[in-house]
Amino acid sequence: MGWFLLVVVLLLAGLGVLGLVIKLTLVLVLAILLAIAIVAAIGWFSFKAWVRDAQRRAASGPGAETGGPTYDVEGWVRRDPHELPPPDDPT
Repeated sequence: MGWFLLVVVLLLAGLGVLGLVIKLTLVLVLAILLAIAIVAAIGWFSFKAWVRDAQRRAASGPGAETGGPTYDVEGWVRRDPHELPPPDDPT
């Protein structure tokens, strides 16, 4: 494959259109590199968001993955410490 490209470039150089070939090759290579960079950036930011979400779920404690309440050993439902107690709570 490399030999074929070399022969084509040499033939085109002999015909005097090497400048056009080099410009087209440069445009194609830069377009491919730009596409790779865009896909890599999207992947990187998606990965960072996924890690951030996983850390947030891990920091919120057990049961946060399912969204359900968490229970302590006696079976009582634990409340969020920042949540206000219900109105009928005597404490």
